[in-house]
Amino acid sequence: DNGDLYAQLSQAQAQLASHQSRLDQYMIGSRPEELAIYENRVTSARVKAQTDMQNTYITAVDGLRDAYVTANSAVRDQIGDLFNNDEDNDPKVVFNTLDANAKIQAGVARVQSRNELNTWSAELASLNPNDGAAIEAAVKKAKTHFVAFESLFSNLQAALNSGAGEDTTVMSGYKSAVASGRANITAAMTLVNKQDQLIASQKAANEASVSAAQKDLDLKK
Repeated sequence: DNGDLYAQLSQAQAQLASHQSRLDQYMIGSRPEELAIYENRVTSARVKAQTDMQNTYITAVDGLRDAYVTANSAVRDQIGDLFNNDEDNDPKVVFNTLDANAKIQAGVARVQSRNELNTWSAELASLNPNDGAAIEAAVKKAKTHFVAFESLFSNLQAALNSGAGEDTTVMSGYKSAVASGRANITAAMTLVNKQDQLIASQKAANEASVSAAQKDLDLKK
């Protein structure tokens, strides 16, 4: 009957109006209110990224300082008994060895290690937690200090392996000190590498989160 026809016509007109509204929405883009929501999400993602990056830099500085303390102790404390005048420009290994070259090179590396530790300490003292570029550079530079440390412990180990005419118990103590110190140098280097990785990971996470928010906004425009 006519009532049914009018009902069907009304339903069809409502569906047409709904489709037309969606088409209009597509043609003119999202409403300003909706766009504002997505724009705020982009802003929030950028602010969070900046905060997270700043916290990562602070963590990196702390990590570098811990690495320095560990390396400094390994060089200046743990193997202190193996040298006479260890902080002078001509330190001498205290035990006899058949590997004369290793003994000489250990003394040279001890001077270099002292200089590297002093330089590293000055670098850390001048670091500004708000200067991300300087912190990243300090992480890279920290790795270069370990060349001298590794040379020091390698030459000491070689000299000890060829030790001659020394008390067995004393030499055993020296070897233990070198092994312990070398392990701490490795631990310090691991700490430095960890800061490098943390910074890289945080940068990647920040880029992903901001990019995702920006992509959602672009889709709404």
